[in-house]
Amino acid sequence: MFYLDPKLYAAGSRDSSFGTFYFEPKKSTNKARIDAVHFVVGFEHAPRETGAGSPNGPWKFIRWDLVDLSRFTVKLKAEFQASNREMYRPEAIAASSEK
Repeated sequence: MFYLDPKLYAAGSRDSSFGTFYFEPKKSTNKARIDAVHFVVGFEHAPRETGAGSPNGPWKFIRWDLVDLSRFTVKLKAEFQASNREMYRPEAIAASSEK
């Protein structure tokens, strides 16, 4: 069994430190459910050209890489998340300024 996970990245951003690979352990969204070989295929694309007839020009792919994740070491980042609606509940506000 193999998993093939496609990723796109903008030209020149291949060596960026911006986070691009995430996993959330939920049954409803978990794509990888069994032990298998996992590959990422990364496609580098050029900026899309805009023309008079189309606001989004065609994709132009510059290169691709097939990445074997069998020896990939991940970092665990414990993180809490909440929306503004969840955080600014009326019962949670201790003080507030005038509008």
